[in-house]
Amino acid sequence: MAIQQQLKDFGLSPTEIKAYMALLTGGLMTALQLQKETGVSRPNLYPVLESLTKKGLITYHEKGRRKSYLTKDPDAFVQQLELRKKTMKALLPDLRAMRKTIPTKPSIQFYEGVDAVKDLFTEMLSCEEKVIYGVASTQKLFDAFGHDFFRWWGKKMNKAKITLYDLLSPDSVENASQLATSNIQSYYEFKGLPAEFGEIAADYLVWDDKVALISIEEPIFATVVDNAAIAETMKILCKTAWRGAKG
Repeated sequence: MAIQQQLKDFGLSPTEIKAYMALLTGGLMTALQLQKETGVSRPNLYPVLESLTKKGLITYHEKGRRKSYLTKDPDAFVQQLELRKKTMKALLPDLRAMRKTIPTKPSIQFYEGVDAVKDLFTEMLSCEEKVIYGVASTQKLFDAFGHDFFRWWGKKMNKAKITLYDLLSPDSVENASQLATSNIQSYYEFKGLPAEFGEIAADYLVWDDKVALISIEEPIFATVVDNAAIAETMKILCKTAWRGAKG
């Protein structure tokens, strides 16, 4: 069932899903009634009920030594997601600080397919330096990922006050640049590459300690190198090319 798969995606175990669905459809139940309904033994059922209670998805009424369980309003799922998001936002600065203090080899990540590369663009919204350098065909980007996605991304970039310095292929300067400018507003600056270079089949982006190479023609994929020295070198190349390009 679609509902069960979505509950699994939320993070519930198969046994938790059984117990939750039984309570959702059957209402108030004791552990004995749930055992009969789900086929899960009581020794295995009690930890499941405790877990669902801690997650804020069910509650219980106690009469003497007997507990009866029932589901909370399904809005509890949304509340849990908001709580997780708030917790992770508070934790991110410490995690990033710890990551920077640990010497590591350059890491390389691969993103395969349209959805995965969209996730990469979403990750860029956490750019700490608030500056991204790019070389791209925005027209091909729009064709590959859709105008709606980049309208959303542009608004998020603007809200986060991240400036994008974009060197555009000749096919992008006249049309796609106007749409991108309207999305990112004052935080978007672009220049055109010489006509001799023609179309560009890949996107090149640099931000923080990361360098991304994105294929914007089939097969669509991205490779990201995470290394401060490499990123700094690529930024120097971008700034040099930017100064020599026509505005």
